[in-house]
Amino acid sequence: MPVFFASNAIYPLSLMPRRLRVISRANPLAYEVSALHAPMLAKSASVCEFLVDFGHLVAVAAVIADCIQAIGNHCPFHQPGCS
Repeated sequence: MPVFFASNAIYPLSLMPRRLRVISRANPLAYEVSALHAPMLAKSASVCEFLVDFGHLVAVAAVIADCIQAIGNHCPFHQPGCS
């Protein structure tokens, strides 16, 4: 739930306190909401803004996948040769 409240899904970033805006910059959900807001609300968002938001989501997904793989390789139940 804190990730949802720190995104701009409920309130625009301009209305959030400064501390929450800083947290929102590191929140992947904020970029997803931002990427979806413009087409849904018929705003004139540029393709560049969408690509930046999408790029953040891809980067976060890559980091999470890398962390999961690193944890899986060090798991005591991991058996070599087993996928």
